[in-house]
This record gives sequence, C-alpha cells and structure tokens, in this order.
Amino acid sequence: KYEETQITYKTYEAVSPNDLSKTVLIMNYNVLAYYFTKYEYFPYCNENYLHVKYRAPRIVNEIEKVNPDILCLQECDFDLFSEYYLPNLEALGYTCHYKASSSNRIVINVVCYKRRAFTLEEEFKIDLNDELTKRDEAFNKYKDATVLCLTHRPSGKKLIVVNTHLYWNPDFEFVKYGQICKIVKDLEKKYSVDSPILLCGDFNSLPNSNVIRYIYGDKPELNNINRGDINKNKKLISEFWEENPHNMQLRSAYDSYKLGSMSAEPDYAENHPDFTVYTKEFIGTLDYLLYSSKHFKVAQVLNVPTHDPEVKSSKLPNKTYPSDHF
Repeated sequence: KYEETQITYKTYEAVSPNDLSKTVLIMNYNVLAYYFTKYEYFPYCNENYLHVKYRAPRIVNEIEKVNPDILCLQECDFDLFSEYYLPNLEALGYTCHYKASSSNRIVINVVCYKRRAFTLEEEFKIDLNDELTKRDEAFNKYKDATVLCLTHRPSGKKLIVVNTHLYWNPDFEFVKYGQICKIVKDLEKKYSVDSPILLCGDFNSLPNSNVIRYIYGDKPELNNINRGDINKNKKLISEFWEENPHNMQLRSAYDSYKLGSMSAEPDYAENHPDFTVYTKEFIGTLDYLLYSSKHFKVAQVLNVPTHDPEVKSSKLPNKTYPSDHF
C-alpha cells in the first residue's frame, strides 16, 4: 500500500455520492506509457521513480483508492497492460476493454467498469485515421476513440462511455480539431443527443483552445492560431466548424473547479485547474472528463494537487505521483 497520495474531494451538489442508484464515479488517467519513459524525456526525474516497477504498483493503488465505477486510461502499453494491469484490475472487480489495432500494438486506450455496477451492451471504435486522412495526410496518426454502451445495474439506465487520446503536437491544431469533430458527430449520429454520454481523455488541448470551444459549441477563435502552418490550421478548422455543428451540450466536470460551486454559465477557459500536467517542457490542463449536461449533474470532483510543493519542486512524475498527468 502506498499512502502518500491524498484522495480528497470537492462537493458541488446535494447528491449523495454513496447512493449507487443515482451516482456514478468516473476516473480519467493518462498513466504515462513505459514506451515514453526515456530518461532524456524526463532528465529531472529520479530514475528509480521513473521505472515502471516503481510506477505501475502506485498507479494501481491510486485506482484502488479512488475506486471508480468507470475507469478510462490513456497511454497503456499493450504488453504491460495485458501482463500486469489487467490481472490487478480484474482482481479489483473490473472488466476491461482494450484492443490493439494492427497499426499500433504499442500504446492503447482502455475502458474498465465495475462488474457489479454495469453490464455491457455494445462496444466499438471510432477510427480517427482513414476518413480524415483523405482530407489531409497529417491525420495519419493511428488514433481512435473507444466507445462502450453500458447498462447501469442499480438504475437500469443506459449510458455511453467514450475514451480517447488526441494528437499531441500544438503545431497541428487542425488535426486534433478534426479528431474531436469526428468523435462528437459520430456519437450524435449513432446515439442522438438524448443519450447520456461521458467523454473522457487526454485531449492535448488547453481549456481556452479551439478544441474545447468546439466541445462547448462555440465558434473557433481563428485569430489566436499562431503555431505551425497558420493558414492551413485556420482553413481546416474553419471548414470543420462549418461542416460539424452539434447539439450535444457537453460540459467539463472541472469547468467550475476554481469557483468551488457549479456555475450555470461556466467560464471554461478560466476555471479549470491550473494544470493536469507539470513537466519541464509543459505546464497546463490537457485532461478532461466531459458529460452531457442534460443527463448528469456533478456531485463531487477529485481535488487536483496543484498546490503540492513536491509537484513544483520535482515536477511530474515524482516519488508521490507516478505519471506525468494527474
């Protein structure tokens, strides 16, 4: 047992988090793939704390302490997940869904759910390569979104869980914008706006980005684009916006985090946590847990330890926090 990480919550609404017939606890976590833990990427991190044998048990322990009903993981090494994470998560009562594509058997996304709480109705993937690559070769990134349709046993209600990891490079904003448009429109087409949806992932996008603006149904701010091929970014983002209107009414569980209470009109660019990633190269919020606001209310959110002095002195990952993401 590793007790360094403190699990504390912010309570928002008068909904008992222990009432299983009304509440669902979701955890979203980029666990930092072993494939990416080359020392040159994290030269500030003690090599002992960077090693998978140190990090993996602590990641499982964090999951066990939060004890979510639904767990979305990004950056899972296929072999490591199969051999280590999977048996440990199954022992904690989870059924896990993951598939390695023929093009990428290295790093995968995983969706897990508590067997006592859910039954699986359907599973499929949204491909973010083939159709979009016809638009531009830059979309050939071997990305996808895993989608599960689950029935919540205590209430009998169905809900859709989606997990994805958008392209990282800030010079290619149009790529991640096209990817999120594809996810949202495919969900809307298949399930309609009347389905309860939970969309989780590492979106590699800041709260004031055009990707998050799209999720909220807001027009892109093209004049703020100043990276990469600016003209191509502006052109394709503008085209995607015109072609992919939606009415999903998605909202981030953390868009009122700094306010301390849920706001009817969230200022999503200002009120997210200061960061979910803290490395030498980058500090900012990239990870999101989104929900259809017509169907869910936020009861509690996990505190983000942005004020922990160890984070600012040691960065991520470190002795206490086993990933470069919270």
